[in-house]
Amino acid sequence: MPTLVDRGGRNGTFVNGAPVQSAVPLLKHAVVRFGDVLAVVDERDPQDRAGAPLPGKSPAVARLRESLPRVAADPAPLLILGETGTGKEVLAAEVHRRSGRSGPFVKFNCAELSPHLVESQLFGHERGAFTGATASAAGLFAAAEGGTLFLDEVAEIPVELQAKLLRVLEEGEVRPLGSTRTRHVDVRVVCATNANPLERVESGSFRRDLYARLSYLELDLPPLRERKQDILFWIEEFRRRFCEERGLDAAIELRPPVAERLLLWHWPDNLRGVNRLVHRLLVASHGEPVGVRALEEAMPELFSTQSDSSPPQGVPTPTGRPVSDRPTREEFVAVYRANRQSVRATSKHFGKDRRQVYRWLEQFGIARQSDDED
Repeated sequence: MPTLVDRGGRNGTFVNGAPVQSAVPLLKHAVVRFGDVLAVVDERDPQDRAGAPLPGKSPAVARLRESLPRVAADPAPLLILGETGTGKEVLAAEVHRRSGRSGPFVKFNCAELSPHLVESQLFGHERGAFTGATASAAGLFAAAEGGTLFLDEVAEIPVELQAKLLRVLEEGEVRPLGSTRTRHVDVRVVCATNANPLERVESGSFRRDLYARLSYLELDLPPLRERKQDILFWIEEFRRRFCEERGLDAAIELRPPVAERLLLWHWPDNLRGVNRLVHRLLVASHGEPVGVRALEEAMPELFSTQSDSSPPQGVPTPTGRPVSDRPTREEFVAVYRANRQSVRATSKHFGKDRRQVYRWLEQFGIARQSDDED
């Protein structure tokens, strides 16, 4: 593991906002400042052979771009995992664009409507199927014929409808509400969720067979705190979109201490939080570089006692392991191997219940070696 030593430079050296006074290990996602120069520690950026316009500069996004040709060409269902606001819909739309399918990209949020209306929206209904059904409707599967149906927040589909969705995926046929006839549909299904599907399966709120069918292919979109190179990129991207929509010519110039604080923030709302910050800064902008006061007015949570005293999630501390609710596969494998495949020791390392370690083993596709002490 690389370490950083300050040899007595005049401008000072900082890791995650703390001055470097002795050799400090440089863990993944650490934010380093040399005077006014900022850097983020990460793995080497893989070559982007796909060339897809999926925004972002981090290695995590580059790997997603690399996998897009394979994933887009396969007609099997795809499940996209990621926290709220990470850009799952953008990724789904890019998968559809690269798929070569001639039909439309149709999107639907499964948490928006009641169970009765979700069934009607997805599969269609006949006239008189329920109160208010004054005319027949084809449904979203029919609307996406030849294309892609994107089901956001798929884990929120009521249990009683999950069997019907599974049947559509397995047989390629839908039956409108109130009808006795089925209709064949040619639709690629892409789903997304910010929930842990395995936890939903264990709790009984999500069918295991449906999860298995939806996750033939799976993409994990990391949170913004795990792709820090993208933070400043997205600030500029949202600034450009804001000005383009309003016919403005405004800039956001971040002073180094402000940029450092933004890189260290854990961004619980991910890209939505960045977009909100950019909007506030531009509305209040007077053409001056953004200093600490302007940032505090636009984003006061950055300066709360809790955010000053607690390390952000996913940010490696100078002397400890990364603080993260959900480690990456690489982080988990390293810890699991270092603890000789002991679930007990691994759970202690992450400060989690052993049942969570079992979930990670299943989710990451890692076979349990032994449970002698578990």
